[in-house]
Amino acid sequence: MNHTGMRRVVMKPFAVAMVMVLVPLLALAQDSRPRRVTGDDSPQEAEPVALEGALVEIPTVVSDRSGRYIPGLTELDFEVYENGERQDIAFFRDDRVPIHVALVMDTSNSTRLSLADIQDAAIEFTNLLLPGDRILVVSFNDEVRVEQEFTSDRGQLVTAIRRTSPRKGTRLYDAVYETVAQRMRGIDGRKAMVLLSDGQDNMSDRSFDEAVKVCSESDVIVYGIRYPAKWQVLAGSAGGSNPNPNSSPAPGSGKLKKRKKGWRIPNIPGVPGIPGVGWPLQDPWNANPQSGGGRKVINPFMETVTANSGGQLFYANAVSDIRGLFAQVAEELRHVYVLAYSPSNPQSNGGYRSIQVKVVSNPDATVRHRLGYQATATP
Repeated sequence: MNHTGMRRVVMKPFAVAMVMVLVPLLALAQDSRPRRVTGDDSPQEAEPVALEGALVEIPTVVSDRSGRYIPGLTELDFEVYENGERQDIAFFRDDRVPIHVALVMDTSNSTRLSLADIQDAAIEFTNLLLPGDRILVVSFNDEVRVEQEFTSDRGQLVTAIRRTSPRKGTRLYDAVYETVAQRMRGIDGRKAMVLLSDGQDNMSDRSFDEAVKVCSESDVIVYGIRYPAKWQVLAGSAGGSNPNPNSSPAPGSGKLKKRKKGWRIPNIPGVPGIPGVGWPLQDPWNANPQSGGGRKVINPFMETVTANSGGQLFYANAVSDIRGLFAQVAEELRHVYVLAYSPSNPQSNGGYRSIQVKVVSNPDATVRHRLGYQATATP
């Protein structure tokens, strides 16, 4: 008897049956997976997606009036609106899965007196994340450098962070733009950026608008830790009232233009200015009552980019504050809901789309998410 031939006869029906079972399951899994909105209609090598079928993904944070995160919500608790029209939620996730985090560190000369303490805080932050999380380390001054590609190896991360050193110049916009466009766009799953800086820029080739736009069109949540430009004034301060409470987010959007007398932000359609924040934005650390000086008008880039992405900006009054603020960011990353929808208005029609997420089961809840995205019109 030819046993080999028998195996062939027996295996063929089994193989056919397995194919009949697996093909529908694979198709279902592909259809339910959230897909990235990249802001252009170029094909993605890792995951080709027809523009009309792309899902808009919305990482969302929900808290009560006291700032405590609200866990245990389900898809039925949420409603999503695009340009005021309700959308069907196609994907929902509430569990903490491994994420990719970009740690972007300002190493301009403004950090020269406190860089060692900043490095200590950054290393402690990496240890607060889950073992499966992958972290990218980027530093910037007169150039943008990738100190470490995405890795979960804590030893490599410590080496990369310790390697940073201060130099003249600040390419803040370039660092944000390049991190998202070159290192995060091709990554699926949850993504976040933590930006540590005084918020100033003096050398970038990319504009304020380009950096904000690339973040608002991605599914990267941006968190900022903003510190005064001169640590030597505040590095020894202890406590005291915070002139910019971290519990008060400052959402906004648009292109920044500098004038002789200050800064202004033209509106992105559908997102008017910076709600709830006086304009022009004032530097909370530059008031000097003894000299009678007024507050300096500051660059609102960090306020703008964090709010547009659904993240949050924290203010450090002293170097010692940074550790606690990093801990707050790590805690929030454990409380992010992810929703996705396929727009009822095809993305090929183009235009800026404002997004609103409501928690219908708790109207008093505070909901943070990215404010919208720019759909690219196609012929």
